[in-house]
Amino acid sequence: MFLIILIAITASAALVARSVGGRRARRIEDMARGWGLRFSQGDRFQLSMHVVSLLPIPGAADVVVRDIAYCQESGCYRYLFTVEYTAGVLRTKHRCCSAGVLIESRTCPTAQAYSPVTLASAELSIDEQYAELHRRFFPGKTGAEPDQPLRDKTPIGG
Repeated sequence: MFLIILIAITASAALVARSVGGRRARRIEDMARGWGLRFSQGDRFQLSMHVVSLLPIPGAADVVVRDIAYCQESGCYRYLFTVEYTAGVLRTKHRCCSAGVLIESRTCPTAQAYSPVTLASAELSIDEQYAELHRRFFPGKTGAEPDQPLRDKTPIGG
């Protein structure tokens, strides 16, 4: 009986987590479309392996990139994404979540094809972080921002 209850609780928690993640991705996708950007919920460009070495957080580990809004401009690709990582050492480890920007040069003749990752202010919500970085790093993509809150106001855990 105990095992059945434990499995039911675990399954319920997994469904809730998936539902919240799906709503977050839909909100970010709506923002990206409003700005004239393309969107990928998963890390189809394998940015995680580049972001891990370019993060401005020393010792960041277990880096995951998701919810990528992107565009191609002359000579570069611009990526706006959610990055999750573990920061700290030993007992002070904690999981962090932030929006970040990475610019990839398509015509770079040197080994430095990627810019450093720029993270948004941690005091902002994830939607506000995306909007802040969009304003700063996507000057040619100024589509109308949504007038009303997107789909729901569920806070993003992180």
